[in-house]
Amino acid sequence: SALPGVDHVRGEGLLLGAHLADGRDARVVVQAALERGLIVNAVTASTIRLAPPLVVTEAEIDEAVAILSEVIG
Repeated sequence: SALPGVDHVRGEGLLLGAHLADGRDARVVVQAALERGLIVNAVTASTIRLAPPLVVTEAEIDEAVAILSEVIG
C-alpha cells in the first residue's frame, strides 16, 4: 500500500477495506477520521471500510487520503 500504516487494501470498485498495520486499532482511526470530517467505519479490529459515493471527485479523494495519512500515520 502507498499509505503508511496500511498493510493492504482489498475490495471492488469504490467499496474498499484497508487493513491497518502493526496492530493499529480501527476504532481509534475511525474516531479520529470522524473528528476531521471523514466518515469511515471499522469492520474488524484492524480493518476500516471506505465507501465513497459514486460521484466522489478527485479532490475529495485527495482530501480523504490526506486525512487518513494524518490519523493512521
